[in-house]
Formats: sequence, C-alpha cells, structure tokens
Amino acid sequence: MQGRWLARLVELAGVAVDLDDHVRVALAALLGVALLVLLEQARGIAEAAGYRSRGGAVVAVLAQVGRDASVADRLVAAGAVVGLWPPALRWHPDAKQLRAVPFRAGPARAPPDS
Repeated sequence: MQGRWLARLVELAGVAVDLDDHVRVALAALLGVALLVLLEQARGIAEAAGYRSRGGAVVAVLAQVGRDASVADRLVAAGAVVGLWPPALRWHPDAKQLRAVPFRAGPARAPPDS
C-alpha cells in the first residue's frame, strides 16, 4: 500500500525515472521549482532505487515549492498533468456551474545563491 502512494508522489513531484521530458518541464513550471532539481532527484532515484531514495527525492522537491496561497492549486494541477486525476473544477455559485481552475504556471525558480 505504501509503495503505491510513494509511486504516485514520485510522479506528482516530477521525479519519476520514466517521466517524459515535456511533462517534467511542465511540472517544474507548475510547482515553481527549477527543472535541474527534478532532473537531479530523478537521477538519484535511478542510481539508488528504494523507498528511502524515492521518499528523499519527493521531500527535496516539495521543500523547493513556494509556500503561498496557490500551493494546493499547484499540486492539484500537477496531479492532472501526470494523469493522477482529471483537471480540477470549482463551483461558482453566481453562475451555478463548475468551471475549470484557471491556474497558470509561473517561470521556474532559479536555485538559491550559496
């Protein structure tokens, strides 16, 4: 059971080894994480497969995701990009209908200066 959840998280974070490059680029933009972070973490999983390396890769990516009001929307949109669930809809009471969540990804962040 835990392996299935971890497999989903690896996809959601964009660090799955077999993820298409265009999907990884889209996830980096959605999550606001530098593409290099996703590539390095995916390489780490490929070199040392196991629960610990996969979990560490997910944590490393999520630590880079900005903590703002849109973090939930970012994760929901990322899940839709990798096919974990359909695109999100929100209820608009004035229109009395469901509408797609209009989330636009910003540019990927550069790594911090150290």
